[in-house]
Amino acid sequence: MNKDKIEQFSDYLHLEKRYSQHTVRAYYLDLKQFDAFFNKPFEKLVLFDVRLFLADAAQRKLKPSSIHRKIASLRSFFAYGMRHAWWKSSPLAYVSLPSKPKRLPRALGIQDVFQTFESLDYENIDFEHNLKESQAKLIFELFYATGMRCAELAELQIRHVHSDYIHVEQGKGGKSRIIPLYAGIAERMKKFLQWRIKHASYHQFIWVFSIHPVSTRWIYALISNILKQSGANKTNPHAIRHSFATHLLNQGANLNAVSKLLGHSSLASTQIYTSNSIENLKKIHKQAHPKSE
Repeated sequence: MNKDKIEQFSDYLHLEKRYSQHTVRAYYLDLKQFDAFFNKPFEKLVLFDVRLFLADAAQRKLKPSSIHRKIASLRSFFAYGMRHAWWKSSPLAYVSLPSKPKRLPRALGIQDVFQTFESLDYENIDFEHNLKESQAKLIFELFYATGMRCAELAELQIRHVHSDYIHVEQGKGGKSRIIPLYAGIAERMKKFLQWRIKHASYHQFIWVFSIHPVSTRWIYALISNILKQSGANKTNPHAIRHSFATHLLNQGANLNAVSKLLGHSSLASTQIYTSNSIENLKKIHKQAHPKSE
C-alpha cells in the first residue's frame, strides 16, 4: 500500500510540479527509507513514530541538513495525502526540527574561473573533428555564462536556444525565465547548433549521444573533470552556479535581476549570495585601507 502511494506522489512531483529528476529521486528514496524504518502503513503513523525516527537519525549522527530534507519529504508527502483523503491529519504537525546552520554557498574565485577557461583553449574548439571535447568545453562555459541548474542544462532543447538568450521553459517549480548570452558564448552556441542540426537533427535535446536528455550525473561528472584538470581549488560542480551569482553581485548587479536569472521564487533564496559579496568587500577594504593593519 505504501509503495503505491509513494509511486503516485513521485509521478505528481515529476509531471505536475515539474521537479527535477534529482529532486524527485531524492524524495522517492527518502520515502522508501521511511517505509522500511516504520514497517507499517503510513496512515497509522503517529507523532511518536516520527520522533523515534529523529532519535535514530541523531544516533546515526546524520547532518541536520539531511534530517531536514528527509522530514521535508515526509511533510510534503503527507500534505499530498491529506488533499487526496488518504488520511485526515499529519503526524508531523508538531515536529520540531534540529537547527540547521547556515552555510555560505561555495563559489570559485574569479582567478580560478579564468584559469579554467585558459586551460580549455576555446580558440581550438572544433565540433566537426573533435565533438566530444568541444561539446564538453561548451557545456562548461554555458554553465558559468547562464548559472542554470544542472537539471536545466541536462534537459536543454534546441528550441530553447536563441541568438542572444536562452529560454528556460520549465525550471524548478515549472517557472520559465530568459537568460541573456554574452557575445562569445552566443557565437559558439551558434556554431554548435549549425553542426548539430546538420549532423544530428533526429531529436530535440541539444546535447549529442542520446535521443533522451543526458543525466545530471553526466553533467556533474563532466564539470568535475574539467575543474580537476584545470587545478581549480573547489571541484563541486554546483559551485559554478554559485560563482555565476556571486561574481555578478560583486560586479554591482542588482539583487532582483540576479534572482530572476537564477530562477529563484523569492529574493530570500538569493540574498545568501550577498554575504559572499560583503566578505569580498571586507577583504578588499582590509587590503587597501591604510589603517587596516
